[in-house]
Amino acid sequence: MKKSVGRLVLVGGILIAGSVMAQDARRPAPPRPMPCPNPTVETLNATGTNIENADFPAAALANMQTIGGTVANKFTGYTFRWRPPACCAITSAVLTVRLRAITAGTSNTTSDAGNDTIAVISGGASLPGQSGYIRPNAPFAAGSQITKTFTLTGAQLATLNSNNRLSFVTQDDHSVLSATLRLERCCVNTSPRP
Repeated sequence: MKKSVGRLVLVGGILIAGSVMAQDARRPAPPRPMPCPNPTVETLNATGTNIENADFPAAALANMQTIGGTVANKFTGYTFRWRPPACCAITSAVLTVRLRAITAGTSNTTSDAGNDTIAVISGGASLPGQSGYIRPNAPFAAGSQITKTFTLTGAQLATLNSNNRLSFVTQDDHSVLSATLRLERCCVNTSPRP
């Protein structure tokens, strides 16, 4: 009797295990991400003066110079704006800013170019993780150049999709030589916007 019960338990266990394994084999694979049907790329270049006042502090607005300005103790800011194509969402955004030190930088605690900062802003708020010292390591000479690259992700892309603008501001002893914003979008419709 004990042998029969033991065999029954063993056979029952094998049947249950086999049934579970069979169910796992029939489960559909998780969906694969679909490729974008109509990807687009747009590169915007900063030129002249283009400022969304709501994105900048009053102190910066009162003491602002344009892209290419070479006066020390001035802020430089710019707002990229775009009109998104219909049925498109930004899936990647990279801001690249080239800068030159107007004055030398001694350290991040002195009032020369060493303490200069840059912030990336949209909708009136700095984007988390997208601001800080232009040059975290000092000393450096006047005239030295640096390129800062900011890759936006997740909620930051959602902000860009809702605001259709991105700003940056630098303070205050660096000249902005150039700035570009590269936007990649996924579009589900190729017809022009009405």
